[in-house]
Amino acid sequence: MQIIPHKGTHMIGGTCVELRAEGQGLLLDMGMPLVNPNGTEFDENTVKRPIEKLMADDILPRVPGLYDKSECNLAGIVLTHAHRDHFGLSQFVKPDIPIFAGQTTADLIGAIRLFFPDQLDPARLTIIKAHWQPVTVGPFTIKSHPVDHSAPGAMAVEVEAAGKKVFFTGDLRAHGYKYRTFENLLKNPPKNVDAMLMEGSSLGRGPTEYAYPDESSVKEALINEIKDDPNLVLLFCSSQNVDRVVSACRAAQATGRELVMDYYTAYILYLLKNTSRNIPQFFWDEVRLLSWPWHVHALEENGHKGFVITLNNKGGTVKPEEIFNNPDKFLVLAKPNRTLPTLTKGLGADQITCMWSMWSGYLKDPEKNFAAFLRTKNIPDGQIKHIHTSGHATIKDLGRLVKAVNPGLLIPIHTFHPDDYDQFIDPARVKVLNDGDVWEI
Repeated sequence: MQIIPHKGTHMIGGTCVELRAEGQGLLLDMGMPLVNPNGTEFDENTVKRPIEKLMADDILPRVPGLYDKSECNLAGIVLTHAHRDHFGLSQFVKPDIPIFAGQTTADLIGAIRLFFPDQLDPARLTIIKAHWQPVTVGPFTIKSHPVDHSAPGAMAVEVEAAGKKVFFTGDLRAHGYKYRTFENLLKNPPKNVDAMLMEGSSLGRGPTEYAYPDESSVKEALINEIKDDPNLVLLFCSSQNVDRVVSACRAAQATGRELVMDYYTAYILYLLKNTSRNIPQFFWDEVRLLSWPWHVHALEENGHKGFVITLNNKGGTVKPEEIFNNPDKFLVLAKPNRTLPTLTKGLGADQITCMWSMWSGYLKDPEKNFAAFLRTKNIPDGQIKHIHTSGHATIKDLGRLVKAVNPGLLIPIHTFHPDDYDQFIDPARVKVLNDGDVWEI
């Protein structure tokens, strides 16, 4: 078997790895970059360029026949989860190449497509229906392993072909509310792994970059910060980070506040309602809804008019005027976008508490909406409270995973620090590859 990492050997995001055996290939993820080669933030509008331009600019993986009518010997593509840095270029794949994913990943990609219609159509996906069960894709036999990550439904992938076995971790961690999946992976790891492609997002981070070691500590921090705060609290987090939404809801319940979410967030949580009874739903008494016209339009235009009617009839919609009159009543799941001026109209800097609960890198661009909001409200950067835990495994937990799997070869992926992997295993068993390299096992 050959391993060809097309993208992701020296950066976080843009992951795409090809395995080749018996004349056919299998792609593991096909992600959009998060950063440019010079380290600046990748402009997601770049992917609106023609395919020929994206290939010339070395953004699309160079896989013969993947995008045009020429012959392609790929047996399929496996997407590990619904973060765009893992699936965000898969929409360019020609329609006769099968793409595999879990049901939750398919649902979330569909939700993302409401607002990014140029993304992959989930109708194209072949659903992997059960974890740990073998699925045959050409000469490859794949098994999925559920993992803890900030994206619901994330999985690692075990691949066998030509008498060899590769284990691809995707993105994973051990400190979310689904931490038991990581512990189960340690207890029941794939056996006789010839090569493990392991993410290393946490490598290179300072020990104080994330002050909160796990999701439970985030929840407790939210409660402690909110309980005596007379201000409107804006919690900036991703709608897809369901663990964080659960923590926010528990903090709202503990502090007597109502949790406010927009229709898009309500839709995502409703899609996931059967995966856990702990996921907040729009019909819960403590949940209030914000109705933005573009959310309503996107839902209705994509066949969800009935859901919009249900939300409207719930009777829990909150108006900005009510928030202005009762700021200490609400914990708002906010987005760093154009809604902020309307949401905080009439409130001064001393009446607003901003809690940032996402990767700190998203704060670096001074031209973004959030930076403009802070300037308009005269809120200094030092007044933002950072309450976040990573979606990626700590260095300690990565070491535990390597010890449990004990691969013949450890290959860095999804990391800025591939040279640091020799701390996990005998350096002779670490193989640092570059994008485009071909390595045979």
